[in-house]
Amino acid sequence: MPYMNDYLTELELGSDKEIEDYFNLALKQVFSVSYLNKIEKTIKNKIKLKEKINKDSDVVAWVQGTTIYVNKPEFEKRDAKSKIKYLLHEFMHILNNSRSFVIVKQFKEINDLSKKLWDIVKKHTKDPGMFLAGRSIPKNRLNSQEALSYLMNDKINWKAISSEGQKLFKDALRKSGVFNLKHDFWKNRLR
Repeated sequence: MPYMNDYLTELELGSDKEIEDYFNLALKQVFSVSYLNKIEKTIKNKIKLKEKINKDSDVVAWVQGTTIYVNKPEFEKRDAKSKIKYLLHEFMHILNNSRSFVIVKQFKEINDLSKKLWDIVKKHTKDPGMFLAGRSIPKNRLNSQEALSYLMNDKINWKAISSEGQKLFKDALRKSGVFNLKHDFWKNRLR
């Protein structure tokens, strides 16, 4: 079983075995076996996780390049399950990093799927944020990367997208082969 430290070259959050175990379990729940193997081979020891203090209490975590930053005061307020959702959300941003040639080339399926899902969301919703996060989000904070990243948060509001959009969105996820859609992690999100 991979460990969080296999992905991280600099873990400054301390040795939190519970978070590490949950993260590893979550990766197996999220990704298909073949895609998880691809991730492990491609980005092992290339991701950093660092603490920073951000005075904006709305910011829990963010990504710059292949570094996930957590806003320590806000991150620590969360339970383990919530922490994992934030880490998975940011992990998806790393896999979908269009600024990194290496990442885009290696995880083209993620980038292509994100664009396809985003097109579906834009066409079949009045408020993309309401669908992806269950709340309105300023348009300047939404882009194609958010479609997959927000799936990790388990806040999808299926009532905010047309029935045709629901079908197209779910079909695109199924056809991608990237995810372990048989797991309850996805069954709960795609109900």
